[in-house]
Amino acid sequence: MKMINAQRPFMTAVMLLFLPCLACAASDVGAQAVVNSEPVLALDTFRAALVLITTIFIVPILLELAVGFVYISFKKLDSRILLYVLVANVVSFPVGFLAVIILSSFIPSPAFVLLLSGLLVVVLETLVIYYPSRNVFSLTHAFLFSLLLNVVGLSAEWLAVEYAATLMAGWVL
Repeated sequence: MKMINAQRPFMTAVMLLFLPCLACAASDVGAQAVVNSEPVLALDTFRAALVLITTIFIVPILLELAVGFVYISFKKLDSRILLYVLVANVVSFPVGFLAVIILSSFIPSPAFVLLLSGLLVVVLETLVIYYPSRNVFSLTHAFLFSLLLNVVGLSAEWLAVEYAATLMAGWVL
């Protein structure tokens, strides 16, 4: 599939954002296949970016919304909170990636970079969820709710990235 020139800068930016995450999460099997240069499937950049966006962004959001739905159903809270969760995720996703990129240039430890960017995401999502629903949530309650959602979402994201890395191990981009 030939891409027109107007799409190339966008796809390059998308790949620059998503490939480091995929490379960090690649399993030993996937890394070994890449080192051996045994292409399993030739794939264009757009399709690879679509797979990465799905695994890194959409799967955790769907799981976070499902956990949020169970939580607000159990607590009998307003269902608009799910909309706030969705908005919080859409806002915090690029902020988290930018935080990782910026912090990794100053901090040598990848684990500490991920911890700090994760904390930034939790605080940002707490504020986005708390502000419109402050008559339902206290700030502490909103923080714990955001922390629960992010632990579940990060776990799902880690598993999805591991699966995608194994799946895409031999693809030629």
